[in-house]
Amino acid sequence: FSMIFVTAPLDEDTTNKKFVKRLRIIGDTQATNTTSNLGVQYSDDDQVSYSASRNIDLSKNVKELTRLGSFDGRRSWKFTHSADTDCRLRAFELIKEIGEK
Repeated sequence: FSMIFVTAPLDEDTTNKKFVKRLRIIGDTQATNTTSNLGVQYSDDDQVSYSASRNIDLSKNVKELTRLGSFDGRRSWKFTHSADTDCRLRAFELIKEIGEK
């Protein structure tokens, strides 16, 4: 089966420009003999269009992507999973810098 999870647009409590350095997934680690990727996309235009999907290997101990660009205003995140393995995620963490006005 497939799983799709889309966040509401997040503004990080500021209208300043945000620079996303890293997105980290907190969840179960899959067995290393399976292929289980989590697709990650983002939208800066209220979910009209999304970035190209990038994969996070869920069999790794550290499940993260780096260099996710910058945005003004709000950004939505879209996570997809379609492997024959369970996808148990607890949270995602954004490591970012906030610019000046």
